Amino acid sequence: MPVHPTPPPPMSTSSLPPSTKPFPVRPGLIKPPVLASDILREEVAPRTPARHAIRVALSVVTAAFLVAAALAWGVGAVRLTGTWALQGALAAAIVAGIAAVAPFPYAARAWLAVIAGYVPLVMGALNLGPLARLGDDGTASELATIAMATLLSAALVFRARYRAFRAARVILGAALVVSLPAVALLAMRAFDGSAGLGDRTIAAAGVASVAAATLGFMGAETSAGCAQWAAFVVGAVIARPAWHAVHAAWSGSGPDAVSLTTAALGELIATTLVMFALFQLLAAALAGQAREVDVHRAVGAGASDPGALGGGLLDGPDHEERDCD
Repeated sequence: MPVHPTPPPPMSTSSLPPSTKPFPVRPGLIKPPVLASDILREEVAPRTPARHAIRVALSVVTAAFLVAAALAWGVGAVRLTGTWALQGALAAAIVAGIAAVAPFPYAARAWLAVIAGYVPLVMGALNLGPLARLGDDGTASELATIAMATLLSAALVFRARYRAFRAARVILGAALVVSLPAVALLAMRAFDGSAGLGDRTIAAAGVASVAAATLGFMGAETSAGCAQWAAFVVGAVIARPAWHAVHAAWSGSGPDAVSLTTAALGELIATTLVMFALFQLLAAALAGQAREVDVHRAVGAGASDPGALGGGLLDGPDHEERDCD
């Protein structure tokens, strides 16, 4: 019986000369290495932060002031009274709506957002527009409060997002100086024995929020909670009209409750918009310089946690640098 020869074992083609290999082997594509310093620089100093967040804020402002315009026109028995209430609400809604949908460059949209937010706030300080009740305590007092709420909160968010940038602390210091008149007025109100307990407590909270903002002078290894302190500043400012709105509703004063609630909500929305817009203007002007700093100074505890506003709304694809959306 014939015996068949045993076939040879399989041979690896990797050991054959190139000319005898059954198929060509292409070298794999090697991507250039990504340096850790580049990743840190992108996180510590983004070029165009909050690009999408500002659109959301503008959309909220548009909707809110369209509702205020409807209240000024009259919705059933509810009517928002006040000089130029309808005109001021429509002006803010139109500017905010155009800024939200039009393909403006980054800085141009921020400027329009500043206008859309400041118009109703300043009108309110002058006892005009849909937020007219903001000026109940005097125009000078409310203008000082608006300056503190917008400028200081924007400086705090900028400090939280660009923690390794020394100029961020200089900007924060300047914002604190601008806030001193409002702090003085709040301190006087907090120690005014003739004022109600609620007003005195809210005034004391406003002073405490400014004091907490001084934590922004801490080192570059931490955001010092500056984003949270920015929210604290805005909350302390809008707490007073909100408290008065609750008191008016409790006492059964319908027109006062409507006007004060509109003032409180409008101030919250407009101040938040201006805060984001001013932060963007600072970023547009200084992000290039901020990216030149030694990012390794920011490495350490908390270096990857830019804070509530810095880590959520201010991160993600907004880091890309484009002229228009």
